[in-house]
Amino acid sequence: MYRTLYDLAGIAMLGWALLIFLPTWRVTRWIAERAVFPLFLAALYLVGVAAVVAESGFGFMSDFGSAEGVLGLLATESIALIAWIHILAFDQVVALLIYRDNMEHRFVPVPVQSLLLFLTLMLGPLGFLGYWAIRGVRGRTLIAWGTARSEAAPMTPRETVPGPAFAELVSGRPLEDVRTLLARVPAMVVLSLTAFAFAAVAAGLALVNGGWMWGAEGRLLEALKFDAALGIYLLTLGLLLPFAPWTARGRRRWIRWKAGLIVFSLGVENIQAWRGLDPRFSEIAGPVDQAIGGLFLIAAIGVMALFIVLLVSFARPGALPDHPGLRLALRYAAAGSLMGFGVGIAMSLIGGREVGAGGDLMLVHAAGFHALQAVPLVALLLGAEPVRRSLARLTVHSAGAGWLLINIGFTIQAIAGNPPLAPAPALGLAVAGAGIWATALLLALRERYAAPPLVASMDRG
Repeated sequence: MYRTLYDLAGIAMLGWALLIFLPTWRVTRWIAERAVFPLFLAALYLVGVAAVVAESGFGFMSDFGSAEGVLGLLATESIALIAWIHILAFDQVVALLIYRDNMEHRFVPVPVQSLLLFLTLMLGPLGFLGYWAIRGVRGRTLIAWGTARSEAAPMTPRETVPGPAFAELVSGRPLEDVRTLLARVPAMVVLSLTAFAFAAVAAGLALVNGGWMWGAEGRLLEALKFDAALGIYLLTLGLLLPFAPWTARGRRRWIRWKAGLIVFSLGVENIQAWRGLDPRFSEIAGPVDQAIGGLFLIAAIGVMALFIVLLVSFARPGALPDHPGLRLALRYAAAGSLMGFGVGIAMSLIGGREVGAGGDLMLVHAAGFHALQAVPLVALLLGAEPVRRSLARLTVHSAGAGWLLINIGFTIQAIAGNPPLAPAPALGLAVAGAGIWATALLLALRERYAAPPLVASMDRG
């Protein structure tokens, strides 16, 4: 009977499919309002619990008070399968909380909502944590489940400000523009320099040590890569922040949250490595260090949530009003970077970068984050006022799609357990994506330097 209940619980996957893929469909809204699938799972759970009680009475509840008792219960097929239905039911309850709250107030765009719901499906509390973090950064408190729209506490309207025009902050002289933009966000510069300083310390320790392995688990090379990548990432965000359509207060709040999470992450990654420990899933550390590893994962999710908040702001109509090409490029960059974040979280969960015989997720992780530089570069080369707008838009689309193909190809290559450069169809997909992106980059360069002659010839005509 318990296996039958388990099989019936699989029907609830239809509810997840509707929430994730068809969130605006009126049927999905109707089902979500009535909590159809959580009630269905709760009914299955009731049948299962009643059967367990009928078989063995209420004595099994006394085992909840100790770890040994819980392990013993979960070793029993009936209890384990009923516990699984318990988990499925409450994962859907959390999903509906996120769905109903966000569909009413739209704190995140619907595509981001779907990503968070997928995270909830796979990792339950982490999806809720991600949504809560985004909502918290935006100065809100969660509304209780079941609050009707007419009964909800009045919401303070979020202050919307137009973002500065691209031409207001950029003069066309790259080095001077970089200095001007970074001068507006000194905290991001300090954080970036701190990350690079940690990378230098890791290199120095490796030089003194005569190798990258420090102690039993301390991987100095991994710490160096983490620090350097974080430094580049922070500088890139520093160049974007001045264009975000935020109030000064909103920008300060975002930077404070970012700074706190970054300082914590840098400290855990490097100090644990200096102590000879794996900062994420140490096999020799005590409970405190293992708990710190768990907090490290939560911090990574927080960093991702803040990144989503920033990129979502560029989807507003008031963002980059005179540079639609860069706004489009940032959407592709957001998709690639989210893949990088997701793979990074996956590596933390599996305790490493290796998959199967030779798969390596680190290349996917790196390629995803570098979308933040690779795709906007093409848009910046084309300029805010390209000579041929239709060609410029097609070029940005091509650059974004090409970079996403790189990420997808390397992801499939890693999941299949193949080394990154082993001949395989997935590698061919990544190479094709690289070719598309490179072609778009060359077109952008040609358009940039061919623009004055084209204008002159049009004037003469």
